[in-house]
Amino acid sequence: EIKAWGCWKYMADPEYFPIFEDNILNISPGTSSECELKIIRKDGVTRWLRCLTRCLLSDEDNTIHRLYGGCNDITGRKQIENKLQESERKFRTLFENSRDAIYITTKEGMFLDFNLAYLELFGYAKEEMATLNAKDTYMNPADRGMFKKTIERKGSVRDYELKLRRKDGQQMDCIVAAATNYADDGSISGYQGIIRDITERKRIEQQLHTMSLTDELTGLYNRRGFFTLSQ
Repeated sequence: EIKAWGCWKYMADPEYFPIFEDNILNISPGTSSECELKIIRKDGVTRWLRCLTRCLLSDEDNTIHRLYGGCNDITGRKQIENKLQESERKFRTLFENSRDAIYITTKEGMFLDFNLAYLELFGYAKEEMATLNAKDTYMNPADRGMFKKTIERKGSVRDYELKLRRKDGQQMDCIVAAATNYADDGSISGYQGIIRDITERKRIEQQLHTMSLTDELTGLYNRRGFFTLSQ
């Protein structure tokens, strides 16, 4: 059947005809080429091939003598790659659309990635993030060191409370869920995490606590308030 076609090009998915022609049919004399092709089998099943081709010249007149080539079935590898790409697309969608601030930094605090919610929470423009260090977002820079020691000891943290600072200097009460990232040699390369602003929640909690200890009309301590002070 392939001989009847005159060329096995027609086994390839039509979308890959140009790749076939460039890397196999039109290969320059005396050169080699490598490409990946999607083919359609006789039974309609799609497979992926890695094709190696070499164009040999005739020793007599230096014209094209013949093409040599071989193909490896790389369908399994391509399926894994496609699944990884799909997972990356899903992750990127969640990353970008999350209402919580998400970030990835190096161990030194330089930002590798961040979402729109992070920019909105801290008030920075995307261009400013290239020179911003994570320690600049802490109200107390010493808290950065404590955070790093804790997460490196535990590997991850949840509901870790921090007082962070917006670009305009405004303080925020935040909780952080974060984990360490590792390099190929097993060393810690950085951190990734999610930040949620709980400033309003903390304000309400403090207001309710104050109300539980004071008289609503006079503002003075009530019985519970005096009892709490005496302890």
